[in-house]
Amino acid sequence: MSDRDPIPRTFYSEYTELPFARCIDCDCPLFEEETLYTVLKHVVGKETVFEMAICMTCAAKMRQQYSEETSQNLQAYIEQKLREKLLKEIEDSGDDFELEEEDETFTVEDGLASCSFCEKPRSDCHRYEMVGLFLENEIILESGNGMSFSSPMILCQECNSEVSKLISKKTRDSWDRFVEEHFDGPPGIEVDGPKMEPIFF
Repeated sequence: MSDRDPIPRTFYSEYTELPFARCIDCDCPLFEEETLYTVLKHVVGKETVFEMAICMTCAAKMRQQYSEETSQNLQAYIEQKLREKLLKEIEDSGDDFELEEEDETFTVEDGLASCSFCEKPRSDCHRYEMVGLFLENEIILESGNGMSFSSPMILCQECNSEVSKLISKKTRDSWDRFVEEHFDGPPGIEVDGPKMEPIFF
């Protein structure tokens, strides 16, 4: 069972210095009962150059716009990375390997310590994406037990570049339209690219 904590300052909006209150797409209030949403940030150096919160309903609509090719490629990539991570944990642990116990504490710091795919330390990442899953005014803490995404988690620049090769033109065009419709386009993204990819939706 997932744990919950109050929304950490790390996931506040850098512009309002408050938790995100509304979905970027449909503008629904995020603190209403049973509202599930995700917060995504793109960080360069120590600066957040892109941030947004989107409810799961709008995220699902966005996924429906993906090409079948992109959906299959992303699913295969994610499964491969999670399988590689689990196998590495088994190899490193030897006979002592056990999946995390359900009552073992998983913290925000645990989730943001390293890239969820390649385990590159966050401190070594100049550019990375950070994402968390939220329910109303709390963050959902979930380790994934090596079998699924954790919440929160980060994706380093190198893994993001790998994902970029899996995105079809149709999907990329849909994502670019979404960004153009909802953002002015912070200069940091263009100056210090590459563009982030819509892997978290």
